[in-house]
Amino acid sequence: MSHPNSAAEVSDGDPGRWAGLDEIVAPPPVQNPTESSIYRHRSLEDTRREQREDVRRRSLASAATPLHHPQPTPAKYPLYTLYTLAHLTLFSLLGTLARLGIQALSTYPNAPTAAGVLWANFAGCVVMGFLSEARGLVARAGGEEKRDGGSEGSGASAAAAVGDSNDNSNPPPPGPPTPLTIGLSTGFCGSLTSFSSFARDAFLALSNTTPPPAAPRSAFSSVLALLATVILTLSLSLSALQFGAHIAIAAAPLLPRVARLLRRMRPVLDWLGVVLGLGCWVGAVILAVFPPDRRGGPQNPLGALPEHWRRDVLFALPFAPLGTLVRFYTSLLLNPLLPSFPLGTFAVNISGSLVLAMAWDLQHTASYRPTLTACQLLQGLQDGFCGCLTTVSTWAVELRALRRRHAYVYGAASVAAALGALVGVMGGVRWAGRFRPVPVCA
Repeated sequence: MSHPNSAAEVSDGDPGRWAGLDEIVAPPPVQNPTESSIYRHRSLEDTRREQREDVRRRSLASAATPLHHPQPTPAKYPLYTLYTLAHLTLFSLLGTLARLGIQALSTYPNAPTAAGVLWANFAGCVVMGFLSEARGLVARAGGEEKRDGGSEGSGASAAAAVGDSNDNSNPPPPGPPTPLTIGLSTGFCGSLTSFSSFARDAFLALSNTTPPPAAPRSAFSSVLALLATVILTLSLSLSALQFGAHIAIAAAPLLPRVARLLRRMRPVLDWLGVVLGLGCWVGAVILAVFPPDRRGGPQNPLGALPEHWRRDVLFALPFAPLGTLVRFYTSLLLNPLLPSFPLGTFAVNISGSLVLAMAWDLQHTASYRPTLTACQLLQGLQDGFCGCLTTVSTWAVELRALRRRHAYVYGAASVAAALGALVGVMGGVRWAGRFRPVPVCA
């Protein structure tokens, strides 16, 4: 008798439901891990076409089914949705903390680049590349095991099976993603990277607003600074994606064993994600409302310690899961609409950049002086909601998976639209004589 909460009884639902998560369904960054002389390259457009054919085929099969023959409904599908949302919540908090920590470590005097989010984007793309490549390797190893007679075998034999399979024209389907897979890819990597912060850094480079206060420079120099920020972020993100995939290929002998262990532990991991995800989010909200060492509190009766830690860390956490969940559902809804242009990722990246620009304006407008708490809330909105609503890791996966012309169009449109929006919103404050260089909560 199986456990009532076993993974076998918790259905992952319709695989087509997750078709909009490009970080899950896109081909891996390295499609020829064995470096064979002949292989078939697959694009994201190919995946979209296969998804549409599968939907049409199942629609025809459903129409041909007699009405008296009931269709099987997945058991405990709402429970699987709960697991997924809880993992997204937990890993969005962890990704936000990791991003803010990396930004703090990489912001120092005379740094080679003023874009503090650059290294967070690099780290998130490394993890994303590893997860994307590992998912394909494990699926192929599982297909080889079934072809050999269904025995699990050792990790080394499974890796050898991966190495012997040189034809990827019909790769085995990896199957529906688990809540842990979605939590790591969409939740952690998407929150560790931030497209809105990248767009903000690009505008600050263009407007010569990067700290410390810079000397006046020509318009041509500002354009060069803008290009340096964009090219550096793009090149590092794409190379990080490839580097993460190379790490997964090097760890191929261990991946099948880890996958089998995670499958056995899935019932525990699912409920652990629910408890930790919801518990940590509620705890973050409580700490933000009732901070333990606020001015005049029991640990700080004289108000001698500034509350900068609330701006730097705490106020971002209540907003982080909201941004991740909005991105998750927007991707599911819009990404499948245009195979050559992921509308969902484009929409969240541009809208998140706009929200960040408005919050930045309120912090730096000389005619409006927010209170300390209001200024910290605006900073939390930028780091938490906007940072998790927008993503560079999924954007890099899409640029790597799309066909070349479509990738250039999509990448250029994303950068141009975000920069144009920030010039229109932030530029009005920066160049209109109402600019405050240092906000109240800095």
